[in-house]
Amino acid sequence: MPLATLFMVQLHVPNREEIVAWYSKAFGFSPILNDDKGDFTLLDAESVRIAIKGRCAAEPAGSISLVFRVDDLGQTVKRLGELGIETGPVETSEEGYIATRLTDPAGNRIQLFQWLAIRDKDQQ
Repeated sequence: MPLATLFMVQLHVPNREEIVAWYSKAFGFSPILNDDKGDFTLLDAESVRIAIKGRCAAEPAGSISLVFRVDDLGQTVKRLGELGIETGPVETSEEGYIATRLTDPAGNRIQLFQWLAIRDKDQQ
């Protein structure tokens, strides 16, 4: 049994609305969450979700982050530490989750998160 589940692939783009419209038109993906304030949209792509994040100053456009949902973030961070894998600080989001970030040996960004409350089926 895997210790983490791939929740979404997150695309960092210069113009979120343009890219959301393109994915919706090209593939028929529907938004299941829109956060204009956070410049973030979550698209339903059936077996996975695609997150579209507007460009952040520290992140170049065209970047991808792997985002994994875990059942117990504290235990996961502890286990990674025991393996010599460093993670960033655990942060609490206003969107109802806690998360930490790390990178793989090739420099790919990874986020691990845990919901703080039970979510509906589309967001699990």
